[in-house]
Amino acid sequence: MLAAATLRASPITGVVPHAPLLAGVRQVAASIVGNNQNAVRALLASYHRIDESQNTGRLCLETTATKPFRASGEDIAANREAVLRRGCSQVH
Repeated sequence: MLAAATLRASPITGVVPHAPLLAGVRQVAASIVGNNQNAVRALLASYHRIDESQNTGRLCLETTATKPFRASGEDIAANREAVLRRGCSQVH
């Protein structure tokens, strides 16, 4: 998506080329620091609550779903040995 279209279609505040990016970030940070700090903290806290409400359940579900696939140290060692044996059999 082009930068102009991204700017129109999303809640971002600006689009800058890579070279002046750091200066742009500093400008945004200075603007935030100059705002009412209680309001900034309240808004940031609301962003965190929204993020948690949307993602916490999903992350728990993903963690539960991946438990059966997690490898133990023994599994890793066995797989490593199998790969080495296969590799050696292909060379000789």
